[in-house]
Amino acid sequence: NEFAETLVILNNIDNTEKIFEYTQYMQKNLRIIEAFYSTIEWINREEKLFNFAVSAYPLLEEAKTLLFPFAKLIFTSYKWYVKYKVFMDGAFDELIPDEVEMYVDENYKDLIKMQKAYKAKCKLQSSEDYPRRYHGIVDDPDQDNWPAPLKICNQVVQHIKDFRQYIQLVGIMCNSALMERHWNEMSALAGFDLTPNAGTTLRKVIAYELGTLLDQFEIISVGATKELQLQVNLAKMKTEWANMVFSTSAYKETELHILSGLDDIQALLDDHLIKALSMRGSAFVKPVEAEVREWYSLLDRVNKTLEEWGKVQVQWLYFRPIFSAKDIIAQMPEENVMFKEVDVAYQNLMKQVLRDPDVLKTAGALTLLDILKNCNVLMEQVNNGVNDYLEKKRLFFPRLFFLSNDEMLEILSETKDPLKVQPHLKKCFEAIKKLGFDSNLNIYSMISEEEEEIQFVVQISTAEARGCVEKWLIQVE
Repeated sequence: NEFAETLVILNNIDNTEKIFEYTQYMQKNLRIIEAFYSTIEWINREEKLFNFAVSAYPLLEEAKTLLFPFAKLIFTSYKWYVKYKVFMDGAFDELIPDEVEMYVDENYKDLIKMQKAYKAKCKLQSSEDYPRRYHGIVDDPDQDNWPAPLKICNQVVQHIKDFRQYIQLVGIMCNSALMERHWNEMSALAGFDLTPNAGTTLRKVIAYELGTLLDQFEIISVGATKELQLQVNLAKMKTEWANMVFSTSAYKETELHILSGLDDIQALLDDHLIKALSMRGSAFVKPVEAEVREWYSLLDRVNKTLEEWGKVQVQWLYFRPIFSAKDIIAQMPEENVMFKEVDVAYQNLMKQVLRDPDVLKTAGALTLLDILKNCNVLMEQVNNGVNDYLEKKRLFFPRLFFLSNDEMLEILSETKDPLKVQPHLKKCFEAIKKLGFDSNLNIYSMISEEEEEIQFVVQISTAEARGCVEKWLIQVE
């Protein structure tokens, strides 16, 4: 009873200038209530032990209902004023704008919520003539007549509102992206050095009365943020390439290797080329313009190199089996020399990839692109030479136009083996399935799909054609 009666003093807790004293008072009373509950718990246990009626303590519940919400309000207010002191008098360059704004907004919302709750509670208690209600009138125009909790709420809310006007200044001038050049620009506008030092605080900066310059400072600060973002994006791109390596696979169970699985590399390359190009066109690229241009140049070179490399590999894979045939080499010696030059260059390149598969190091090498371009020029000449060679064969024996280049090359790669022609005969001679060859590879008959065989009057000697398939095919015709 005595404790509950003392809580009438809560009506006098209405001045935030004494918030530290109020906090101590609340902590002391909360400890008292905790001790009461501990004692009551022990008493109730003893009463149950002796089958006595369990005692109730309604006054303590009333005191708890009265004290706990008010204590929460006092503690919240105290934490705000402590943080406010840190904001105003702590190190200026250690303020983090987003965290400051978030803390201010959260506390403002909490205080507004408490204010609404106390308004409703005080009105209800007043209408019910509750004996332990707070003194004061909720809707009185004179705030001095409000109940104590509402006075505290109002004072703290107003204090937060007053501080909110400096959120813009903190956001602009506590920007971690600001470099020396940016501070020099702002200092030039202010007419004195604004660069923060160990003794700079928000309170001192506010005293500079920079309000008229904040719009100009904001342009500089926003520019600094965008410049930093460009640097971060550039660093991120470079990091993504750090572990990007070529993958290779064995070529037809040999010790030779070819590039494989380039999709991920090409996708990343396409993405970064667009980003780097966008960065080059940014109005805020100047501080890192040289680095961005160098990076874009590297990516562009890698992209062109991979494009040329892909062309070389496709042609190399196509022509290598062809120029592995002695008969083809004998018939196209000039093309073989050019292919051998490409073959040596390509194999050396793949050996280099196996030693160091790093994409940027290997494909970004300055000389590689020119080497691959030269290889493609040579391969184009080889391709033209092969086509001219096949064209001559077809003109000599027009029925060869029915065969593809690959089919013709398969035949010509083994001119000493006339039997290589057998699978393609039907395309040249619709009614002929195969030819009859004797042990000397002389042709003595033609055989249809129905296995009808017609003997030739005169046998055709493939040996006399000396590897020229088209010559003995004319005789068959």
